[in-house]
Amino acid sequence: MVARLLKYGTEEERRIATPMTADLHGNDFPAGWEPITEAEFAKSEFFNGWVAMEHRQMFQENKAVHAYLFHFHGGDGIAIENDFWGGKIRYYRFGCKHEYSEALGDEHAVEIGMRLGHCDHAYKCMKCGHFMVQNSSD
Repeated sequence: MVARLLKYGTEEERRIATPMTADLHGNDFPAGWEPITEAEFAKSEFFNGWVAMEHRQMFQENKAVHAYLFHFHGGDGIAIENDFWGGKIRYYRFGCKHEYSEALGDEHAVEIGMRLGHCDHAYKCMKCGHFMVQNSSD
């Protein structure tokens, strides 16, 4: 479904699903692009769900990087590069490297458009302003 959205969706649907790359040329790297370790990848949001996937062929110092980019809800993401001839897989992150702080008070509930329950915790990124709500109940 997500891959279909990027391939067959409208231009507006693609723009909403991939905010970090929507206005970039297909050969450009998204902001915040940096390599990460396999351990960092294993602990990333990748396994909690992503909203869109795209393939990009980007160029850096005369080297092509063919990677699949997985976009998350927070405007950040993870990328995976398959080095066929080198027999390696490389991992990258892009977008904001969120620094969350717990957001308290009714003004934050209004800002995110929901009322928080007893087990809900709202967090706001101090760098980009992204909101995230988690429920701590089982």
